[in-house]
Amino acid sequence: MDCALLLAGGINSPYGAKLDCSKLEKTNMRDLRTFTICSWDTTGLRRDQLLATREAVRRTHSAAGIVETCQRIEAIGLAECGCAAPGHTSRTNALQHLAAIAAGLDSAVLGEFQILGQVRSGIAELRSRAPWLDVPIAAARRLRAEAGFTATTGYMLDTGLALARISPPGSLLVIGAGALGRDVVRRATALGFEDIAVASRAEPEIPERIRWMPLTQMMQSGPFDVAVGCLGSGAMELTANATPVARAYIDLGAPPNFAEHLAPVIALREITRSLREDSSDPGRRATLRDRLNELVAAGMADRAEDSASPVGRMRKEAESIRVAESNRIARLYPQLPVETIDAITRSVVNRLLHAPSARLREMGDAEMATRFADLFAQPVSGQ
Repeated sequence: MDCALLLAGGINSPYGAKLDCSKLEKTNMRDLRTFTICSWDTTGLRRDQLLATREAVRRTHSAAGIVETCQRIEAIGLAECGCAAPGHTSRTNALQHLAAIAAGLDSAVLGEFQILGQVRSGIAELRSRAPWLDVPIAAARRLRAEAGFTATTGYMLDTGLALARISPPGSLLVIGAGALGRDVVRRATALGFEDIAVASRAEPEIPERIRWMPLTQMMQSGPFDVAVGCLGSGAMELTANATPVARAYIDLGAPPNFAEHLAPVIALREITRSLREDSSDPGRRATLRDRLNELVAAGMADRAEDSASPVGRMRKEAESIRVAESNRIARLYPQLPVETIDAITRSVVNRLLHAPSARLREMGDAEMATRFADLFAQPVSGQ
């Protein structure tokens, strides 16, 4: 087992932990030996290519958690895999990779908002068997809070406009009213476009100043300065005969919304490449990735702690209190999603116990650690 990150052995790391790898065998972390993530970059794949890739992934990874975005497909599994995926990571490298995806460090828009929820949903069924998967999610959540990320996928509009050499104010058509379309509308409003229209199958809830039209009628509208494709994977490709005239087309769809011969089109692949080549971006991503890896290492060190040790006993007692309180809150406030209650209480407990756990290990004072852990012991019923 590769324990380098789990043990956080870096001399300069304030999150270090001196643990014995054999402790992992006493925990429910054995599946970490075979933990594997298989990755596909789907940016720019045409419809038939994306459908074939998606079908192959689900056929060969039926037991895996699948995370699919407009840029990637990730198959997250607890078994070793030798499939033909372009990318493979395993063990602690896979933990880092999963945390980086959830934190938005691998997204075209750094820290984009939606990805954390997509990852949590994708691995939901695996977490009962491998609860240590909470660690990369918790690490990603904490990094996002520290970094203050606020961007959404709608920020890809900025790059698309720069590549098209078009600036607001002006007219902009958003084709599609899903999550991506809504983000683009909000971003276009913030950038100062004066005339914003949305074309979709059904009329969405949009501000009064933004006009709506059915997809079937958008050919009669325009012309526009910019038309932005935000349709989902089930939509048909838009040809010149079905698309209103625009100075430029920005394609954020996956698969691409606009036909290849429709020009000028700024493709999603161009936008993601431009974002990742931004001279200021790689350095920040690297710094954030280092911090994220520290958080993952610290979280896994806490998970690997033997429950018979003082720190492990303290965390076990705290977890039992957290579960009981979560259940009580769920009974008192049934309108709150159970997943939300669990995420909030888990985050609070982890934040409270992280520093004391690390300091007790660093002190190496067994008696002090035992006395401290005793403070968390719950009284026996009837006493």
